[in-house]
Amino acid sequence: MATTRPEEAHHVKKGSYIMLKGCPCKIVDVKTSKTGKHGHAKCNITGIDVLTSKKCNEVHPGHIILGAFDLIKQEYEVTNIDEKEGFIELMDDAGNNTQLPFDKADEVHGKLFEGFATGKVCLATVTTAPVGETEPQLQSALLEWKFESTAN
Repeated sequence: MATTRPEEAHHVKKGSYIMLKGCPCKIVDVKTSKTGKHGHAKCNITGIDVLTSKKCNEVHPGHIILGAFDLIKQEYEVTNIDEKEGFIELMDDAGNNTQLPFDKADEVHGKLFEGFATGKVCLATVTTAPVGETEPQLQSALLEWKFESTAN
């Protein structure tokens, strides 16, 4: 299954998801110059990595093919945090379990750990996107969480 699909640089729009320098980015700015002496417009594309929040920038001729992708966000219930082994155990709505790396030094993970330790039910939103230049592989990251709301 392909994780990316082709998209020409001059078709890239603000808000779309494109691979820049092997990183999955949400595009925040696109500037296209007029055609020059040799007949090619240049596209200056700036994006923010959806997994690390780092800024990426690339300049391409408008006819160059880039990799577009669909961002996947899925909500899980946190079932366990193993601080010593360094993983978070999550369960989806169907009851399937999955694990993600845990780093208490990370701001989001640290706050999640504090919330989970109080005994409240925590819901984690996991973002999945392709990573890599030649053969992108899907990678997931826990970037946000919340307490489950209880209706009384």
